[in-house]
Amino acid sequence: MKQVVWLYGYNLNIGGVETQMLSLLRGNSKQHYRWLIVSQTSPNFEMRVANYGTELARWRLGNAFDIFAFAKLFSLLNTKRIDLLHIHSPNAALIGTLISRLLGIPCVVTIHLPLYYFVIGKGVLASAKRRLYQWAEFISQRLATKVIYVSAQVYEEAIALRVAPRHAQVIENGVEINRIERRYQDQETKVVTVCCVGRLEYQKGIDVLIKAVSLLQNQSRAFQIQIVGDGSQRMTLEAEVNALGIGSHINFLGFRNDIAQILSASDIFVLPSRYETMPIAILEAMAASLPCVVTNVGENKELITDGCEGFVVSPDDPIALADALKKLIADPVLRRRMGQAAYHKSQYCGAAQMVERTLAVYESLRK
Repeated sequence: MKQVVWLYGYNLNIGGVETQMLSLLRGNSKQHYRWLIVSQTSPNFEMRVANYGTELARWRLGNAFDIFAFAKLFSLLNTKRIDLLHIHSPNAALIGTLISRLLGIPCVVTIHLPLYYFVIGKGVLASAKRRLYQWAEFISQRLATKVIYVSAQVYEEAIALRVAPRHAQVIENGVEINRIERRYQDQETKVVTVCCVGRLEYQKGIDVLIKAVSLLQNQSRAFQIQIVGDGSQRMTLEAEVNALGIGSHINFLGFRNDIAQILSASDIFVLPSRYETMPIAILEAMAASLPCVVTNVGENKELITDGCEGFVVSPDDPIALADALKKLIADPVLRRRMGQAAYHKSQYCGAAQMVERTLAVYESLRK
């Protein structure tokens, strides 16, 4: 049995990366691999992976150039027999790939979100920081043995920026459809439930959703927005909801382990992100037969064809977002038709292919 280390530079709790990891753990049916997860981890995540024989090692990364984190990780990996290092976050890629080269360990880097996506603003300093991160990714991806992009669009963007190496490939995200409860399409409720699943951070555009809801207060049809997730902006967002007087329409549910059940009890899914690659949250909502309102970023417009499985609007546009939600809230027939189309399209986005192709990469790099 081969030892694989998963390295992650942020906190593992609930999200797209965590969902992919769980799919890979469940897909290791032949027990070819044992796992060591090196990261900060929440009790919730630890509980979710406990049944798969995973070993956890706490590791904190300050930034992509953290010397102390480098030394701790080098010492940890040097004292164990490691067959493969798989890096799942861009901030850990430079440190991880350098150590893999020093120790002679084959290394895979998965690009869930490029590091330069996290730079906010358009000024001189932001531009310089973005360029620095692009160079860091250029170096780390060339030090890696194999690079995986979860989005074809981001891969093509990386090629245009001359970041992506020749040994890169696209393995798109997928979800375990059989683990998601499909919404019963004939059910009808007095209050239309709109679900949003995402971290409460700038990226996810929850502030834009709040502005859109403030434009929907005079809807003839009663509606409720359920926001699932937590993050550094929660207090700010809750204060904005109170200031706009729309608290009766918006519930902040925090982190939840029953997202599949929440989706199946919802009528509409919305994700107003400012940037994405291929969001697993949208795939899960599609598998639950929900019509989706998403922004035109990343692979969103490939997953949701505007007017078919839902609506695609521009990011940072609360008026367009409100208009799309208004159409779905008011029309149960439209919701049913778009939800059915979303479900049928989701059948081509299962996790089995992602797991098979990722494990095939592992096999190609086994010593």
